[in-house]
Amino acid sequence: IGAVMHGLVAYYLYRCLCHETKREYAFYLSLIYFNLLPKTYIMPEFSNMMVWALTMLLLCLSRLARLEKQEVAWNKKQFWTCIEAGFWICFMVLSYPSCIIIYPFIVWYLWKYSAYKKQTVSTVTIVCVITGLLYTVILYALSYINVLEIQYSLFLGISTYILGLVITIIHIITHFLAPHFLYSGSVGALSILFSLAWVV
Repeated sequence: IGAVMHGLVAYYLYRCLCHETKREYAFYLSLIYFNLLPKTYIMPEFSNMMVWALTMLLLCLSRLARLEKQEVAWNKKQFWTCIEAGFWICFMVLSYPSCIIIYPFIVWYLWKYSAYKKQTVSTVTIVCVITGLLYTVILYALSYINVLEIQYSLFLGISTYILGLVITIIHIITHFLAPHFLYSGSVGALSILFSLAWVV
C-alpha cells in the first residue's frame, strides 16, 4: 500500500512538473522523488504520510499560483484547489500534530501572494477545520479514546515541538555568538538534556 501511494504521489508530481519544465526533466525529477525513501515507503506509517501530505500541499499551492496567472477571476478550479490544500494540511497535522506550526506560514503565503486573499485563506481554513473535526468525531465514535486524551495529545505534541524549536534557535545563537566554544557546547548540551527531559 505504501509503495502504491508513494508512486501515485510521484506520478502527480510528474504531471505538475510537466507544466513547469520539459517532460523528460519532469520524469527524472519524479523518479528521484520516488527513490528518496527506498526502504521506508513500503509501509504507510506516519512520517511517510506527512511527507506525502506536504508534497501534495506544495503542489496544490503551485497549481493555485499557476491558475491565478491564467484566470482573470476567482473560479471553481481555484476553489477546488484550495479545498485540496486545506485537506492536505489537515492530513499532515493528523499524521504529526506538531505540523500545525506550518499553518500560519501557509496563511501568510496565501495572504501575501494570492490575488484572492480572503477567498483562498477562508476556504483553506474552513476545509482544514471541518476535516479535523470530522476525523475527531469519527475517532471518538469508533474507539474508546476520550476527547480530553485527544486534546492532551495534540497539546503535548505542539508544545514539545515549539519548545524544541526555541531550544534549537537558542543553541544556534549561542554557538555562533558565544565568545568561547566551551560555553556554547555547554548551553547546547543543557538544551538537549532539557528537551529530552521535557519529552520524557
